[in-house]
Amino acid sequence: TSETISVGGVGAIPAVVGGSPTAAVLNLTEATATTRSYLSVTPSPLIPPATTSDANFAAGEVRANADLATLSSSGSVSVYNLAGNTDFAIDAFGYFAVAAGIHPPL
Repeated sequence: TSETISVGGVGAIPAVVGGSPTAAVLNLTEATATTRSYLSVTPSPLIPPATTSDANFAAGEVRANADLATLSSSGSVSVYNLAGNTDFAIDAFGYFAVAAGIHPPL
């Protein structure tokens, strides 16, 4: 299952305007898992979840992990949980923006 979370325009992270900000620095914390699983953060639920994880955990563990996440065009991320149920929290504490006339490398 996945859940979409707004990051751009919340707290100190500016709203996405003109394609910027492009990414956010997050702390992803998982708690109360019912089984071994992982969380994967993607820009949109339409993008198939990665087979790599942003946070791994076993049932009953509380785990936190720093994550650099690409934002969707609306400034959100989608958090995908592979198995079982869990609660999670996201703390956003930084972002990357594209300056006018400067383009990120391809």
